[in-house]
This record gives sequence, C-alpha cells and structure tokens, in this order.
Amino acid sequence: MKKKFLKFFAVLACLVMVMSVTAFAADSPSTGGNSGTSSPSAGDNSGTGSPSAGNNTADSSSSTTSNDPYQVPATDKAQGVTANKITVNGTEVAVTVNAASKADVANAEAIAKVYCGDKAEVVNVFDITVPAGDYSAGVDVTMNVPGVKAGDTIAVLHWNAQKGIWENLAVTNVADGSVTATFTSFSPVAIVRTEAAPSTGYEAPVALIAVLVVAAAGAAFCVRRRAIAE
Repeated sequence: MKKKFLKFFAVLACLVMVMSVTAFAADSPSTGGNSGTSSPSAGDNSGTGSPSAGNNTADSSSSTTSNDPYQVPATDKAQGVTANKITVNGTEVAVTVNAASKADVANAEAIAKVYCGDKAEVVNVFDITVPAGDYSAGVDVTMNVPGVKAGDTIAVLHWNAQKGIWENLAVTNVADGSVTATFTSFSPVAIVRTEAAPSTGYEAPVALIAVLVVAAAGAAFCVRRRAIAE
C-alpha cells in the first residue's frame, strides 16, 4: 500500500511540474521578441516606433495587416496613458509611450494571474521608451494612468528582456490617475490592480518550478529506495 502511495505521489508531482512549466512557457514571449512594434532596437532604448518628438502619448493610429500578434498594437490597452519627463544625470529627457502588442497584453494578463492571483485586473499594458543611455542605477518614472485611484494596490510588471522574465517593479507612489515605479530598463509594462501585490522582484514561475523539481526528485528517490528495500 505504501509503495503504491509513493508511486502515486511521484507521478502527481511530475504532472504538476509539467503543467507549471507549460503555463510559464505560455506566458513567456516567443523567441526573438516581446516588445511589439514600438520596442527599442538592440542596444538602443530610443525605440523605432516612437511618435515624433514632443509627443509622448500612446499612438492609437498604428495599423498593420500582419497576423503576428507581436506586430499588432493593442491600442485599447494604452489609451490615454502618458509619462512625465525624467531627470538623468542632471538632464531632463522625455519618456515616450506607445501601444504594446496584442501578444504582450496576453502575456501580461497571464503572468498577472500568477503573480497577483486570479482577481488581478490588468488596467493597462503599454511600451515605454527613453533616449539611449545608462539607467541601470534606477530611475523613477511617473506614468499617468486613467482609472487608477489613490489607495489602490497597484503592481507594475515589466518585461526584462535581459533576464527573459516579467518582473515586479518597486512602486514608489500611487495617486489619482498616476503610478510611479522605479525602472532600470524600458520595454512593455503592465499596470495591475490587485488585492495584494507580490514582493518586488518576485519571480513566481521560476521558484515554483524549482520547488516542484525538488519534490518530484525526492518522491522518485523514495519510491526507488522502497523498491530496493523490498
């Protein structure tokens, strides 16, 4: 009886692990891009699809006949979103807001459920770009987001292309119509209203998979050891 129970536990742990890996893969961007038409080109944070100088509103006029969801802008999710200028090394620079792709929106909505729970509401998803430069020390960006209220619990999820994950940024202020978060790089961003935001830098899928791998390995070891003993 014990032997059957241990085998069942091992199979169940492996099944859960496979399901978790599959879910994480579905939420992750496809190889080669996750920033849509307004993403920065390699080595440049200025973006190739940015509006003309002086305009930092979400571009709702973009259109394309491509069937690739990473090339189709989700303008509805960026409607009305703007960002204030930032000061870097004593120089004031503009922050440009563009519509993220439909694939980015789908990925952000999926990962928001993982990070923040089933009741998480993705308010907006958009792509922000800044002039090329070094922002690794961190810079606070105030995003003007219609519908956000002071007192809301807000999480800001950001696609980190270097790490290949969606990360939870530090939110420094939430006011009526605005959210301020600390950035070290720029690409698709999701504003999420939630009951309890995850800790900064939370990477739930990776941690979950690691735990399940250990659990499955331990269960398999116990089953094998039991079989040898018998």
